[in-house]
Amino acid sequence: LVDELSDGDQGGYVAFDTDATLRESLDQIGTNNQRDDLIVDIANETDLNRTSIGDGLRTALDDYNANQDATHTCHFVLLSDGMENEPEYWADVKSDIGGSGCAVHTIALGPETDEELMQEIADDTGGSYDYATTTGNVPVNSTLTWESNVSRVYDNVSAKIAGRQRMITQLPDSALGGPTNGALDFEDLVLGTQY
Repeated sequence: LVDELSDGDQGGYVAFDTDATLRESLDQIGTNNQRDDLIVDIANETDLNRTSIGDGLRTALDDYNANQDATHTCHFVLLSDGMENEPEYWADVKSDIGGSGCAVHTIALGPETDEELMQEIADDTGGSYDYATTTGNVPVNSTLTWESNVSRVYDNVSAKIAGRQRMITQLPDSALGGPTNGALDFEDLVLGTQY
């Protein structure tokens, strides 16, 4: 997702388990190594088996209110199994997040996901809902791991946030045998661009 953001976009990162921790405050992606810092922080995150979605979203909203750029719309991307087991909960922050105008795009991760909660959060805030598996293979000219699947979902969410369209096309048979599917991102505002 971070790689999809332009230098003029803003990005920040909040980790949450028992409590929320602001790892990277909201800043323009193209300044002060923000892009690299976000990539490193996200890559170094570990699962601590606790989930406090309310804490995470409240911390993100507080950071947004302190550092927002009024020329940008507010979007949060929430990657979680949705299995809340620590306060604050979604119900505790629902009115604050909903009243902020920030869309929460949820990505439900894994087979034990509380998909209903993740869909509710997206629906209540005008965001989108996606599901990413944590096992299995995704055939796209090769065998991809679940991390690649999450990455593809992030790419899809970032395209939605940026207002880009994603065109799906059938590709010829792969070198590994059998048909494959692919995706081509394009900028509909750039006339004459060839792909």
